[in-house]
Parts: sequence; structure tokens; C-alpha cells
Amino acid sequence: MIALYIILGILVVFVIPHFLVTYLIFREFYSRMSPEKINKRVKENPNYEKCRDEMFLEADRLAQECEELDITSFDGLKLHGYYFDKGYEKVMIMFHGVHANALFHFSIQARECFKRGYNVLIVDERSHGKSEGKYITYGEKEHKDVLTWVDYVSQNFKEKEIYLYGLSMGATALCVASPYLDNTKVKAIIIDSAFTSINELINHISIKRKIPKPVIFGGVKFLAKHLAGINFNSFDTKESLKENKIPTFFVQGTNDIVVSRDFLVDNYNNCASKKELLEVEGVGHTLAIPLGGEEAKDKLFNFLRSIE
Repeated sequence: MIALYIILGILVVFVIPHFLVTYLIFREFYSRMSPEKINKRVKENPNYEKCRDEMFLEADRLAQECEELDITSFDGLKLHGYYFDKGYEKVMIMFHGVHANALFHFSIQARECFKRGYNVLIVDERSHGKSEGKYITYGEKEHKDVLTWVDYVSQNFKEKEIYLYGLSMGATALCVASPYLDNTKVKAIIIDSAFTSINELINHISIKRKIPKPVIFGGVKFLAKHLAGINFNSFDTKESLKENKIPTFFVQGTNDIVVSRDFLVDNYNNCASKKELLEVEGVGHTLAIPLGGEEAKDKLFNFLRSIE
């Protein structure tokens, strides 16, 4: 009887609280988030102070101008996109990051593309917006969605040249997809604030947020594997980029605390294709182009023109 009480005590004091904490962390990072919560986070994030109102205004305008379309993913999910046909022969396909509002987070970039001669397709990543899906996989399945979108555009759109722009997870997905892209169809890739692997990202986040590693790497990995089907060792962007043949522009803010600068340097150094690097001083995660001024925008689009 005493042994039973000891076991019950251990369960109550250690095991059950550990499981609950682990599950909450898993839900926080891997589950779909409501649009209201996403917008609330943006409104509370000081990094957006200088561009928040402008981005919300532009996102509202985009929502009124788009043609909405759906495709089917490799595993049967409906994936949603917002297409803007401005009459050009080039199209920029945009892939956002984790827990992002697609139109908001690409609002300024999309406007700049219109000014510089690009039609735009902004994608709702799986488990975001109007796309189906329960769990986010941090690039493991998203990189296959990239290939599906590129195939769809090349077969159904009138544009002759395809360009790809990724933010955070979307950028990581582009890195992983890069060896499988047809360089006769895809002319250039923009990698904005990408991480290198799920393991390295979570290790970085656990340090920044002071979350004990056993919680992250033990229970969360178990739940991610068995509930979301995620293999933490499924990819390493450094290895993928060694096989990349598509010209690639890397960009990141120097105040990015979500994605380490080491990830930027590792990705850039391992990229085998023509490449260029831009670091924008003093801006946070995925805000290098929105807050980098005309100089940052010019550098990006001058690179794209250089490979046309």
C-alpha cells in the first residue's frame, strides 16, 4: 500500500505536470492558431511598431483585390492561395512563416512586386488561413507543398517566369525544396529569415525562452512524431542548399531573436548557386524588407534583375 501511495505521489507531483507542460508546449508550436490570436500577437509585438498600421491597411486592400484559388496537396489537403494578376509575365509565389497571416506578413512585399513588374500569388500554408491541416510541420511537409504550387503555376498560369519568396518557415521550406526545383521554370529564390533544421530551431528557442531541453527534446518530439507525423531529422537546409541551382537572395534583420544569425550564415555559406546576402540593421524577424527602406528593396530587386 505504501508503494502504491509513493507511485501515485510521483505521478501527481512529477509525471502529470510534466505531461501537461509538454502538451501545452506542443500545442503552442505545432497546432493551428486562430486569426484573432495571430493578429493579437502582431499588435503586441513591438517589432511591428513602425509598420503595423501600414501592413494592416495593405492587407485589407489585398483582400479586396485578389482572385482566390485552391489546389490539393500531396497528402490530400486543400491548399489556398490569393492571386493578383497585374498583367505581367513574371509571378512571385510567397510562402509565409509559422502562425502568420499570409496577406498581412507579405503586404508590403506584394505591393513592391506590383510596382516592379511581378504578378503575385500569396499562399496560405497548410494549417493556416483557408488551407486545411491540423498541424504545422516546420518545413517537412511544407516543402512538398512548395513543389505542388510551382507545378500548378507552371501548368496553369500564363506567366513565363516564376520567382519564390519565403519568410521564416516558408523560407526554410524553399531551402529544402531547392534541389527539386526546375531552374528553367523557377528563376530565383528569396530566403528571408530561414532556420536550418527543426532540431536546431528548437534548441535555439529553448535557450531563448529558457525552456528545459528535456521537455522540448523528449516529450514534445514524441508528440510531434506521433500526432503530427514529424521527423525532427528529416531535413537540414545546409545539405539541401549544397544542391541548389537556383539563384538565391538571403536576407535577415540583425535584431532577429526568433532565428539565429548563425542559421543565415550557414545557409548562405552552403548555398551552391549564385547568391547574395543582405543584413538589415536593427530590425526584427521577417521585417528586413518592410523596414529596410528603399535601399533594401532596391538591392533585392536589382539581384532579381541581374539573373533575368
